[in-house]
Amino acid sequence: MPPTTSAAGVSPRHESSRELNDAELTEKITAVHTESKGTYGSPRVHQELVKRGVACGRRRVRRLMRRAGLEGRCKKRWWKTTVADPAAERAKDLIGRHFGPCPELDRPYVGDITYIMTWEGWAYLAGVIDLASRRSVGWARWPTTCEPSWSKTP
Repeated sequence: MPPTTSAAGVSPRHESSRELNDAELTEKITAVHTESKGTYGSPRVHQELVKRGVACGRRRVRRLMRRAGLEGRCKKRWWKTTVADPAAERAKDLIGRHFGPCPELDRPYVGDITYIMTWEGWAYLAGVIDLASRRSVGWARWPTTCEPSWSKTP
């Protein structure tokens, strides 16, 4: 008996064997996913299906999980932070910083010396930084022809 035609004159489409196999495999994938409480992604689901003897590819599992709207969940990562002891004594301010308005001369400064190897030799830089604003106040440069005492140049 020929298949009946619809109102548009097109015969109804029968599901192919691949679509039937995909539907059956999707049920198995959904079962594995729910057994894992929704934590397994496609690699683990595929691994579990192989253990159970189901022949399928990992890309097929990924595709079917995407179609079914299934995805794995990561465990929440707990960050261990340091909690300060409220009864502990605070560290003393040895510099005497002032965080409110203060005269320009009352600001503490720090300095640093660094050296950088350039094509012309070693460049020595000294910098001065304002602690309140953490901005560079000034710098000086020594000649690049100087070599450090530990340098082994011929």
